[in-house]
Amino acid sequence: MFSGRGVDDGAGDEDLDFNPFFQALQPKGKHAKLYARAQAEQCVVCVPCKASLDRISITAKLVEAHLFKPSPYYQGEYLSFVKGSKVVTIQDNVVTTKTGFKHNGVGTRVVCEELHYNSDLQPFRVLCIEQPLDHLPAQRAVSPSGSSHAPLASLTSSPSSDVLSKTRVTLQEQRDLITQVAGKQVLVLLDELASKFAKGYVIVPGFLDDAVGRLEGLQEAGVACVLQQGHAATLKAYLHDPRLEPAVAQAVESIVLACTHETVLEATRMDCERQEAAMQRLRARYASKLEPTDLGLPAEFACDYTPCQWELESLEEVQTPQEKVACLQRATRMVGTILQRHTAKVASAAASRKSSLSTSRASSPSWATVGLGAGAGGAGSSASAPASAPESLPASPNAVFSRASSGGGGGGSAGGGGGGGG
Repeated sequence: MFSGRGVDDGAGDEDLDFNPFFQALQPKGKHAKLYARAQAEQCVVCVPCKASLDRISITAKLVEAHLFKPSPYYQGEYLSFVKGSKVVTIQDNVVTTKTGFKHNGVGTRVVCEELHYNSDLQPFRVLCIEQPLDHLPAQRAVSPSGSSHAPLASLTSSPSSDVLSKTRVTLQEQRDLITQVAGKQVLVLLDELASKFAKGYVIVPGFLDDAVGRLEGLQEAGVACVLQQGHAATLKAYLHDPRLEPAVAQAVESIVLACTHETVLEATRMDCERQEAAMQRLRARYASKLEPTDLGLPAEFACDYTPCQWELESLEEVQTPQEKVACLQRATRMVGTILQRHTAKVASAAASRKSSLSTSRASSPSWATVGLGAGAGGAGSSASAPASAPESLPASPNAVFSRASSGGGGGGSAGGGGGGGG
């Protein structure tokens, strides 16, 4: 589960898929087994930001110091997963070392949080943190709001660095940004623009593309409003920062879409209902139940995706694009987990069937084996007949007797008795 977190130096854009610490925990990483154990016990996994890992070797000791399980005695406290010798507290988006670390009583901010799922589809938390817990500087206090008490040198840097580098996910965080960089009056103007559109524009069924174009135009007008009508004294500190316009555009997009959410959602739902009706008509053409393979899904991917459907149902409950993307990411990860379990199960079943078939073939006699036994003499002579090519009838009883007597064992003499009777 993603939640908005503040962070400096651009770490708010952290993507765990490219984080070397997180990659070392994946199935092909060197600490995969340790991570698998932590997943099974639903531990809290702290992942330092990529920028903080420069010249730091990702050893097993470092990984162990970032895997925690809840304390059975104190709420908000977590013990290190492997030996329990390290203790941290997690509160108000701050992870604070308590015992067992080089420097205790110092904290690091949570950049973002994700909810992952283990192989049994049980959830566990993954926290992306600003600094490795084993490498925190002494006396580094972090306030609950997420702002670090930085050294004097950092206070002389650009005032826009803290505001524009923060990760903003929720609607309130986006509104706070507009207030900080442009003033409260501009935020009121944005609300009026979006509200006017939501009340006055009617989305005609089947014309969602037109609505998309109108919304994009409204967002562009909102960005221009912020940059042109924002409070001059407030904006002055940010105008030369290249991150200003992208941050404002993202905030305006969230505000506009949140205000028009109900209108757009209803039109989208109606469009989806028409598509669903078309799907049901397709399904009605089949005498039996419509299978995933009928829709082009490979047979090996046909399994139960119900948990993903539950996750996607929360899309309607969130409003900003960032929150919706986070929901889709969680559902996508769940699809990967479900597929991994399903394909492993299919491969195991196939291997089991192959082994069983091989055992069965080894224990049952073949025609060749029966034929060899007949050649060695005995009643098996007649059993080998089906394997041989049919022969023409002999010209006389003597020929039958001659052929039978050339065979070996009791089978040949039985043949001879038959010939004599003829």
